[in-house]
Amino acid sequence: MLAQTSAPCFLGPVPVNRATATSSEKPGISGAASIFIAWSIVTAVNQIVLIRSLAEGMAIDTRAFVHIYDAGHLLTLALISAGFCGAFRMWGRNRTKIATLGIFLGSFLLSLVIIPPDLANLSVRLAENRGPWVIFAVQGGGVALFSLAPVLAFLIGRLLARPYWRWLGILIGTIAFSNHGLILNEFYHGIHLFIVFSSTTLFAASLAGAVLPDPLSRRFSRQAPRVLRTASLAVAAALAAYSIGRRPPAKVAAELVRFDIFLLPHYLQRFIHAPTPQRTEPIAAEQSAWFVDRENHPPIPPSSPALFSDKPIVILITIDCLRSDVVMSRKHDAQLRSLAGLRNSSTAFANARSTAPGTISSLASIFTGTYFSQQYWLPTGSWKTPFPDDHVRFTEILAKSGISTITFTGARGLVPSFGLMRGFSETTNLQTGKKYATAENLLNAAMKRLKRATNEKVFLHLHFLEAHYPYDLGIQKGTPFERHLSELELVDKQIERLKQYIFTEGLVDRTLLIVTADHGEAFGEHGTVYHSATIYEELLRVPLLMWRANHSGRIANEPISLIDLGPTILDVFGVPTPGHFMGQSLVPFLRGEDPKLTRPILAEARLKQALVLPNGYKVIVDNRLNTVELYNLREDPDELNSLAEDDALLSPPLSLLRQFFEVHRNKTPGYSPPYHVW
Repeated sequence: MLAQTSAPCFLGPVPVNRATATSSEKPGISGAASIFIAWSIVTAVNQIVLIRSLAEGMAIDTRAFVHIYDAGHLLTLALISAGFCGAFRMWGRNRTKIATLGIFLGSFLLSLVIIPPDLANLSVRLAENRGPWVIFAVQGGGVALFSLAPVLAFLIGRLLARPYWRWLGILIGTIAFSNHGLILNEFYHGIHLFIVFSSTTLFAASLAGAVLPDPLSRRFSRQAPRVLRTASLAVAAALAAYSIGRRPPAKVAAELVRFDIFLLPHYLQRFIHAPTPQRTEPIAAEQSAWFVDRENHPPIPPSSPALFSDKPIVILITIDCLRSDVVMSRKHDAQLRSLAGLRNSSTAFANARSTAPGTISSLASIFTGTYFSQQYWLPTGSWKTPFPDDHVRFTEILAKSGISTITFTGARGLVPSFGLMRGFSETTNLQTGKKYATAENLLNAAMKRLKRATNEKVFLHLHFLEAHYPYDLGIQKGTPFERHLSELELVDKQIERLKQYIFTEGLVDRTLLIVTADHGEAFGEHGTVYHSATIYEELLRVPLLMWRANHSGRIANEPISLIDLGPTILDVFGVPTPGHFMGQSLVPFLRGEDPKLTRPILAEARLKQALVLPNGYKVIVDNRLNTVELYNLREDPDELNSLAEDDALLSPPLSLLRQFFEVHRNKTPGYSPPYHVW
């Protein structure tokens, strides 16, 4: 077993006279050495976890580089931590109070920088029904908690640093840093860093001062430990220098920020410039009008002939968290019979995408006809109106044209005071307490209102929230996807009720029913769950069904964006579309035509931007972490094999994306788009 030195010290052993020392007086493992050992074990454990986490089809060279960079980053932390500990020995021995203060100050400053962004989403979710003070309480409390965690770990470790007891501290520390990836496993980089920091501190503080037992020590010559130590430091220094000093290849850089088990890349990548296009790509003539400033572009007149001859009613249903394949693959038709029937009798767009993977940002694009980069957002945590953007909403245009614009909302973020839903002439919030209003309640209220729509043009919007996490409104057992699907069944029943109502109330000849989703939902793809954080296809691809009674169904394969909904709805009502709207009307498809749309297909989230080209190539740029990915969606629809290393393939879409957002961005002096939004 590990023996106990007579004078333990986490920051370094007490000097002893080696010529006269007894076995119990042999110098124990120093604090610096124990820290290095702890981080070395973390490095080894992470490599084992990576073997299971990385995609099976990943190229061997990419996989090898991911391991090399991850090991180098962790060993960098090992050298820095051990170096600070070794330097601290100049203060003398047994300076526990000073060590405690030093650890607290260091962790406090670090926590102040990296913890609030991690807690932003949680604090806003809690504040929704309580008030903005919750935001400060959660983020302030989080900073305090994580500042104290390493200090408590150090003090507990020092208490356990004695024979037999030290194994408890070593065991707890090992379990903590070996399993940190199992909790909060999506975009909580700072919290994971603090978990590992605290667990290695507990491990090292418990180990410091221990001496090898005599039988084991006799197996080593006096030079062996020194040679082993020198070799270990040399290898660690070499890997650290390589991983810090050399930019990883594009595919490797994207993988290094995909999981929270990687501790440093989420911060290091911010200081490394992303690849730039090798040349400025010429813009195709048919798309050139979309790559210039359109603020003064003349309005787009409505198309002809009109779809309806008498007082149209347009009902837009957006379903939260409904991905395209749930409806379009036909695999779930038995459970979602109404949606399946609607798909078969509608103009169904098989290649539709949202502009964003989050509800508020997606709806913002739908109603303003603009992208996130063009809008003005306040960061998450602001107590002012979260969406003060002054772009006109298409509902405002409809209302000024004498059209009744109606919404019944189930969440407070969708009320006009939030700033998003301006222009509705009638708004009723049905949320009571902390739970969202059900689709059934929303539809009950909407049908009562439609009874009075006998002599008016009407636009009605309802947003159904049943299928949102935590998937606890349907079946209570099963996989997350099975529970999610059971919640969609609740929505499906309301879709059928609405269709029947349209027939029974004699609204058939006047009604266009549009059913779509704000965004998709991830169930493990790309190592993620839920939504909001990435712009991969599982979060962007959504169903888009446009139903008119007594019209045969058809599948339209033209790439569509939800930013096209505003121009489409304006067109149905015979109202011109503002020239700065970035979408195009889909009404020609409803007449049975197959036009080729020219506007580009883009998406944004958390400072990521994506462009999908007509040839199926999709480029993703993370402007915060400076990574670039490129996928051929026709050959790789699951986005598993990035082609970003091929400059010839990468340069054209990357150039077009950069050119588009260089023109179409909010140019308010001093404004920069926030990372987190409501």
